[in-house]
Amino acid sequence: MGFSYEEIGGHVHVSRGNVTFILHPSLNKEDVRPSSAAAGGLYFDVFAYTDAVDLLVEECRTKAVEIVNGPHYSDQWSEFTMKDADGYRIAFGGGISTKSE
Repeated sequence: MGFSYEEIGGHVHVSRGNVTFILHPSLNKEDVRPSSAAAGGLYFDVFAYTDAVDLLVEECRTKAVEIVNGPHYSDQWSEFTMKDADGYRIAFGGGISTKSE
């Protein structure tokens, strides 16, 4: 998806444009697992707001990224959820772009 990776002060920063996820490593590898897969877990492991849900959907489809929910579009709120290579579910919600059709 075009994110850059950088280690800063014991954390990992994964960035793309003006979005940065700051990740903290676990002491025990077995503690790291998608919470969306756990009983009673949410449908996502991380949620990000965007004003271009539709463009991200198109990019995911172009790059064969698995979309596990949506996309759902409306005038008030649009959203979809993708699954990364490690099984984590990342939801993107917000508006749609104003690109010309």
